[in-house]
Amino acid sequence: MKRGFVVAGLACLVIAASASGCARDPSGRRDTSNAVTGGPSSARHSVAMAGGQLVVAEHRIYVRTANGDRVEAVDAASGKTLWVTPGKARPLWAWRDRVALLVPGPKGKLVIQVALDTRDGPEILVTSSVLGVPDWVPLYDVAEQRRSVVHRVRARSEGNELWLVWWAQDQAITGVRPPAPEHESSGGVRVDLSTGAVAALDEPVLPPDPDQAIPASLSGWKLSRGRLWAPCRCGGPDKPVRAGRFAVSVELEIERLEKQERVWLLRWAADTGQPAEPVLLHQGAGLFTILSGDGVNVLTSENARTWTINDLETGRRRGQVSLRGLAEVSILGERLFEVHGKNYRFQLDAYDVATGKRLWKRPLWSPRQFPPVP
Repeated sequence: MKRGFVVAGLACLVIAASASGCARDPSGRRDTSNAVTGGPSSARHSVAMAGGQLVVAEHRIYVRTANGDRVEAVDAASGKTLWVTPGKARPLWAWRDRVALLVPGPKGKLVIQVALDTRDGPEILVTSSVLGVPDWVPLYDVAEQRRSVVHRVRARSEGNELWLVWWAQDQAITGVRPPAPEHESSGGVRVDLSTGAVAALDEPVLPPDPDQAIPASLSGWKLSRGRLWAPCRCGGPDKPVRAGRFAVSVELEIERLEKQERVWLLRWAADTGQPAEPVLLHQGAGLFTILSGDGVNVLTSENARTWTINDLETGRRRGQVSLRGLAEVSILGERLFEVHGKNYRFQLDAYDVATGKRLWKRPLWSPRQFPPVP
C-alpha cells in the first residue's frame, strides 16, 4: 500500500555537495543531534506513493525531481526543497531520521544506500552490495514511443534489516494486441543495516507485519438484514484490515426504497474476533470512500470533492477537506498528502487535516506524451 549494506570502505559519505562528512562527539560516536527527528515518529514509518516516485514521512518527503532521476528531500511543513542528491536515486523507505535510496552502483548495478537525514543534508551510513536486480531493469519506469518498462518496488524496515521486493516487466508497445513481455523479473532481498550484507529471499514477499494481524475468524456481523450491501465505491477495503485494537471493514449499506446510503465502519476485537460497536461514518446519496495509503484513515464523500476524514480504528471524525482530484491520499501526523493530475501532469498537494486548508503544492515528474501507436 510499509538496511544495512556492505559499507563501501567509507564509514560515512555525504550525498549533498554542501555537506562535509560525519559529525562525531568526543567519544568517537556519531553525533545525531542535527538529524531531522530525534526519535521514532508517532506516525507509521512512511508511505510510498505515485508508483514509487515519492516516499512520504511525517517530517520529510523524498520525491523524484520533476526534471530528472534524482531525489530531493522536501520539508513536509513548508514544501520547500532541503537538499538534492547529486546523482540518480529512487526513494524507498524512511524511518526515524533515516532514508533508504535505490541507486546505481558498480557498473550500473542497483544497490541501496541508507542515509542519515540531517538539517545540513544526508550522510550515507552504509551502502549495500549488489542486489541482484537484472541489468535491464531501470531505476524508474520507462515510457517510450514503442516500449514500456514497469519497475515496482516495496520496502519495509524490520528491526535492523531492510526488506525489498521488486517486480519488473519490459513490454513492446505495438498497438491493440501487444506481444508477450520481452523480459519479466521478480525477486527480493533482506539487507543487514549494520554490515551491508544482502541475502536473497525465497519468495518476493515482505514479512508479515505483526501490528497488522487480524483474527483467523470473525463472528457476529451478518451483512443482510433486508438491505443491499455493496462494495464501497473507489476505495473501501474489500476485506477486514487491522486498525489498532480492531479488525475493521468499511461497508456501504443501500436502502433502495428510501434512496439512502450509509457507510458503516464494522469492527471486531483484534484479539478475540468478537464484534464491537459499529460506527456510522456517512449518510447520504451516491457515497464514495477512500482508504488512505497510510492504512489508518478512511475518507467519505457525497460528491467526490468534499471529503470527511475519519480515524479507521475509532471512526472519530478528524476533519474535512476539498480535494482537487480523486487520486492517491495519505495522512501522516496532522497533514494530508494528495497526488493528482490530468493530461499527464501531476502534482503533490499538502493539507492541514484539522482545518482543511491547503498548505502548499508542488509539481511532480510527469511522463512524456506520445501520439497513439498505429
